[in-house]
Amino acid sequence: MEREFTFYEPDRDGEPPTDVTELALLLERKLRALPDAPGKHAYAGAEVTAFGRRLQVVAGSVDPDDVVRFVGECANDLGLEASVNPPVFALAGGKDGDAPGPRDLIGSAADKTGVQALRDVDDVNLLALPELASYASTEDMVTVISAAEQLCRERRIFLLVDSPSTWGSVDSARAGIGAFDSVRSDHAGLYFPHLQLTDPLTGRLRAFPPSGAVAGVIARTDGERGVWKAPAGTEARLAGVRSLSVRLTDRENGLLNPLGVNCLRTFPVVGPLVWGARTLKGADALDSEWKYVPVRRLALHVEESLYRGLQWVVFEPNDEQLWQQIRLKASAYLNDLFRLGAFKGGTPREAYFVKCDKDTTTDADIERGVVNVVIGIAPVRPAEFVIVKIQQMAGQFDLS
Repeated sequence: MEREFTFYEPDRDGEPPTDVTELALLLERKLRALPDAPGKHAYAGAEVTAFGRRLQVVAGSVDPDDVVRFVGECANDLGLEASVNPPVFALAGGKDGDAPGPRDLIGSAADKTGVQALRDVDDVNLLALPELASYASTEDMVTVISAAEQLCRERRIFLLVDSPSTWGSVDSARAGIGAFDSVRSDHAGLYFPHLQLTDPLTGRLRAFPPSGAVAGVIARTDGERGVWKAPAGTEARLAGVRSLSVRLTDRENGLLNPLGVNCLRTFPVVGPLVWGARTLKGADALDSEWKYVPVRRLALHVEESLYRGLQWVVFEPNDEQLWQQIRLKASAYLNDLFRLGAFKGGTPREAYFVKCDKDTTTDADIERGVVNVVIGIAPVRPAEFVIVKIQQMAGQFDLS
């Protein structure tokens, strides 16, 4: 498919291009300005190739993606890989601001800035702060995590913690995890190592903190399997990730996992994926009941759902009739989760209980206008390790 267009219009483009890089950027803008530009697919997959001082454009590809590919010398001049998602424009006249510091991220509850702004936001159940991974001071990082963890505990949010960018090996991770002892929370999980992805702004491969990708894996797992399913394993693929900054073996994974570090691994065929589901309080030495991410998040999910689902009890007569209604509605909700596989046990009695009566709500509570509901659940814990035992039998054959 051939198309004619003008490279340079002095009254619209300003100064003419002086090198291949400027010419390629101008050409990219022209391609996208055509009536059948990449967004309308006729020029999707256009290839721009530089040969010395000449540019060759191959257009009309059936590639469904909205992509203009820069190859050859042109790609090298631009610092691009074989393809990038357009538009790719040279930016000028702007000024980069300073990266947010610890005080900026912690913010003020009174002014509703930083993470404190989330106090007025509903439906937040995951929090990621990837900026922390680039902090040179681990102390500053831990300070922000401490404030964020307090917010998460109050608002029933789970915090995704990125490993520091300085953790370039298993040994550095093992040596550095001690700095997080003061924030060993069951409302947080730490992930290591960082990811190698293509930067959408430059097209170059660079390292990114893992929390954003992990949040996507958790959201996908919640939707496909449920909040009680560990966001890890062969289904927890890290889509779009080229590689990991540190490649871990089974032995190295076995060294970090008992310390409460969730490892990201690369396996043949499936590629990069999440291979850990422990909270920061999930180190073996701490022996916490909230060792696993899905157990903690399931409890938070149940608590938040019942809190919202029981708002109707406000201003109702606080008596046995109300308590019975609460027990019925809470039990119906928990039974739905039980049928979906959220709890262990063969019967509802083995899986959960709901208690709301004169034992949980005393006369003093009634005077204060309080009704207390006690919920118990039996969550299914992940099978972290699979042990296979094979026994070979030496058969005896009687041929008589």
